[in-house]
Amino acid sequence: MPIYKCSNGKYRIGQGRCIYDTEQKAESVWAAIRIAMADTYSDYPEAAKTNAQRALDIKKENDKGCGTLVGWTRANQLAKGENISRDTIARMSSFERHRENSKGNPKEDCGALMWLAWGGDEGVAWATRKLQQIDKTKLAEGMPHYTKDGKLWKGETHKDASGKLMTGAEHTEDSEYLYHKEDLK
Repeated sequence: MPIYKCSNGKYRIGQGRCIYDTEQKAESVWAAIRIAMADTYSDYPEAAKTNAQRALDIKKENDKGCGTLVGWTRANQLAKGENISRDTIARMSSFERHRENSKGNPKEDCGALMWLAWGGDEGVAWATRKLQQIDKTKLAEGMPHYTKDGKLWKGETHKDASGKLMTGAEHTEDSEYLYHKEDLK
């Protein structure tokens, strides 16, 4: 995806917002996005697809203005059986916090409708299990980590809000994502 210089002097990735101070920073973020999207998964249960499609059908029949664009994007991805990234799986897993809002008639209750949109009980449970499996396999402690330019990182690390490993003990503007060697190919 191309990097553009904006009229405010900052840079953006594709049609994104003009938020990056340097072209190099925008390129670095885009490289991290491409690597993060390399591993995707579509082995979620049929029930999650069915739940998402049910939510889409209810919305089409009677749109009450429920949910967000992200929630409806997720419903479309799941209903179509599209591959989803680890980050998306993490967001699905974190939707567990809305379980208390899931008990209702989805035709009348926005919480119940959006619970279905995110895959329902089966989708959220799968995401929690899958996230643990991915992290156990890919983010095992002691496994070497590399910066995007392929250099072995031996310094301190921290995790971002989605659980991805980054350079430095604390997050700063200069923090970079870390990768396993096979993810850099």
